[in-house]
Amino acid sequence: MENPIVSVIVTAYNQASTITQTLDSILSQKCTFPFEIIIGDDCSTDGTREICLAYKEKYPEIIHLFFHEINGGIAINFVLSIKKAKGKYIAVCAADDFWHNQSKLQLEVDFLENNSDYGLVYSDYDKLNINTEQVTRNWFKTSQITTYQGEGLVKLFFAGNVPALTLTVLFRKDLYDKYVPFEDYIKFEFPIEDWPTWLILSKYTKIGFLPESTATYRFGHESLSNPENYCKIEEKYAKEKIMYKYLCDRFPEDLLYDGNNYDCYINSILLNLAFKQKDFIKAKEFGKKIGNKSVKVLCSQNRILFWMFVLFKRIKNQ
Repeated sequence: MENPIVSVIVTAYNQASTITQTLDSILSQKCTFPFEIIIGDDCSTDGTREICLAYKEKYPEIIHLFFHEINGGIAINFVLSIKKAKGKYIAVCAADDFWHNQSKLQLEVDFLENNSDYGLVYSDYDKLNINTEQVTRNWFKTSQITTYQGEGLVKLFFAGNVPALTLTVLFRKDLYDKYVPFEDYIKFEFPIEDWPTWLILSKYTKIGFLPESTATYRFGHESLSNPENYCKIEEKYAKEKIMYKYLCDRFPEDLLYDGNNYDCYINSILLNLAFKQKDFIKAKEFGKKIGNKSVKVLCSQNRILFWMFVLFKRIKNQ
């Protein structure tokens, strides 16, 4: 396929149980234009590669498959995959998510084609709890989450207030090539690919939002965004802190680096995991490193209060 309008990036790593649904949902898109699928497999060992090869054999004109020789992480996989893209627009769907709306690409391409001053568009989505199989439709609308669109959103992206979930996004490749320092993603080993990319693009273009739910996000399992191991969290956020400072240095007129505040943020995440795992020793350790005196921090310093808090959360979630 010489001139696809959209290149769909599928980042995969050990997702044999879900990637079939991911690829089928993309191939089911109803579009008036051609698109390609670029699968970047980051050294899977669970059968993901064999599934990808079968799809490549079945759809050789649409699917392009790349096996990385070493596991580099999602940001590197993302960058290397986009380097192969020929499309005017880029969409992304990780191999543990899927698109339930067959008009997803058409809706978003139509929006960007009709709004030349917008460089990125995202939409509402559904959330699927893999433990209970419960689906929450139109997550933004149902949860009454504020959605932002327009220009000048870089500070809001930096604060995590713009809920542009990766599997719903479509953006212009020429803006990515012009403004996103993707080689630095590799050089500084960025641990995530989406948030810094959307943040950087928001500095140079308008962001659009569609209220339609187009995709389904799986949650409840251990993943890059939901690690269940203290060491993995500390490793991820040590790299993210470097990325955080990099972005502040890049946009000093918009963003302010605060290393102490970031350390507090990391320790809060570690404290939450300690409570989740009912680990009083770790909770006490991480609670001491947090400067505020929240209820959770106070409970982390007393064994009786700790177990009362755990019991309360358990009853509340039943």
